[in-house]
Amino acid sequence: MTTDRRPYRLEGRDLRFSHGAKAVLRGASLGLREGEVVALLGANGAGKSTLFRLLLGLSRPSGGEVLLDGSSLRAFTARQVAQSLAYVPQNHSAPFPYRVSDIVMLGRLAHSGLFRAPSQSDRENVERALAQLEIAHLAERRYTEVSGGERQLALIARALAQGAPTLIMDEPLRGLDFGYEQRVLLHMRELARTGRAILVSTHNPEHALSFADRVVVLCEGRITADGPPRAVVTSETLRGLYGVEVVAVDDLSGARRFIPCAALRRESDQLPSSPLSRG
Repeated sequence: MTTDRRPYRLEGRDLRFSHGAKAVLRGASLGLREGEVVALLGANGAGKSTLFRLLLGLSRPSGGEVLLDGSSLRAFTARQVAQSLAYVPQNHSAPFPYRVSDIVMLGRLAHSGLFRAPSQSDRENVERALAQLEIAHLAERRYTEVSGGERQLALIARALAQGAPTLIMDEPLRGLDFGYEQRVLLHMRELARTGRAILVSTHNPEHALSFADRVVVLCEGRITADGPPRAVVTSETLRGLYGVEVVAVDDLSGARRFIPCAALRRESDQLPSSPLSRG
């Protein structure tokens, strides 16, 4: 477990949640501090999306509590929560052909309200967010016509325009090509350096190793590990999460990769046999 004693900006304590008779979360606890990126690692169906809904205040836990800056989330209004927590969804499709700048402007609703025209300050925040994510050239493009990677950057820009100090990101790298994946990772680290607290869900252990300051493992509704990436993301952890045998290998750059044992066996079987072994 982590030994960092700084206070949590966002914390879930002993969270429990059920769908009917099915327990989804079974006493999950985790916290998020200023300036850190935490990866929530878990298989599909482990309860990651449910945990996010509880942390965002979109669902109520059947047990446990969510704390925002040390106070119960239930003590805050919806607007106060929106000004403190920003959410970047995994998949998002706009029902109308909004411009990219319109999508980013939605982040300002936490400050302006639904029926007030955007102020000069709102417009400046949107322009600044688009520029920071390097997508200002997309401002007038239709959101429905840009690539998946560009949409993901627009959603991060929306969260940035929202001005919330804490970001919760659901599988932000899923479906991105290598170039956009690296851009999202770069901007994620830059946002943490400005003091934002960032929680990112992923099912990819190599992604968790590449960007996180801390990794939290969610397995069958429970937090089973929480600590430094290399201490947490191990062959044993992945066997328990995904039911596959893997070998950890550090490449020439020092990055850790996981290779399925089955793939190694296939490659070994395809190698030509030695003349000595043929006798």
